[in-house]
Amino acid sequence: MQLKQIIQNVEGVLRRPLLLCLVMMLADIMYTHADTLERLSYEALIDSAEYYSQRSDWKRAEKLTVEALRRKPASASNWILWSNLAEIRSRMGDVDGALDAYDIGLSQRPESMTLHKGRAALYISEGRNKDAIEDLEAVLKSDSIAEWPLMMHGMLMLGNNQDEKAEEDFTLLAKSHPSNAQAYSGLANIAARKGDVKSALKYYDKALEIEPDENIYFYKVTLQADNDLLPQAAETLREAMKKYPRNGNLFLLRAYLHKLNFQYNEMEIALKLAKEYEADENLIHSLFPQNPNNKKK
Repeated sequence: MQLKQIIQNVEGVLRRPLLLCLVMMLADIMYTHADTLERLSYEALIDSAEYYSQRSDWKRAEKLTVEALRRKPASASNWILWSNLAEIRSRMGDVDGALDAYDIGLSQRPESMTLHKGRAALYISEGRNKDAIEDLEAVLKSDSIAEWPLMMHGMLMLGNNQDEKAEEDFTLLAKSHPSNAQAYSGLANIAARKGDVKSALKYYDKALEIEPDENIYFYKVTLQADNDLLPQAAETLREAMKKYPRNGNLFLLRAYLHKLNFQYNEMEIALKLAKEYEADENLIHSLFPQNPNNKKK
């Protein structure tokens, strides 16, 4: 190790907990001298991997975790390392490697909610909703009111048009986790599908009371506009744009309201701003399908 590095590490001891500094210095030495990897204990490998994970150095964290698993392949606690490795590989963009790690971890600890939740999140990010549902249901079988799995299960059921199951999930979520805004947003979406505008607006208001959210504002304004509640929609939109003045989708709704009020010059101005602030392309073509300026590139 170069003198400058040694001085930096010694100075660090004065500012950091001693154990963390020792781990950091061991990790630095390891990457200066390759043979040091074999000398590190199983526990030191795990601590070093955690150190690098906290600093988003995923490549080093992966190498250390793999070495720890190689060192003690039969350890009963290795399922935790497999979970860590899956997360590391997910951050690296190695989806297949992450799924392999989750699979091995679950072969060792099939009942692990941590592994099932982690794999479900990865499946959702990859659009593999059917696989995600299986993992979420495995968690809910052990803990029927686990907040994130219950919320995500409800959202996936809603996306699959299984409104009855989604409503069961969101009702239970609201009861067991009353501060979860998505529970009320989900119930609002279901009520809106049923044509129960009054209940839907009540649920949206409850969700916004708990946690202001641009997407919930979008749903509420859209519902009001589509049910000829244009003054109320305009007021809700003004409130939303005070909080999110650069949200493209909200500018898109402003353009939509101008369109409904036959204010075409104002509509074009708002539509231009919506595009500048990167409104969702699919929403643009959904709300303005005949506008000649909306041709896809």
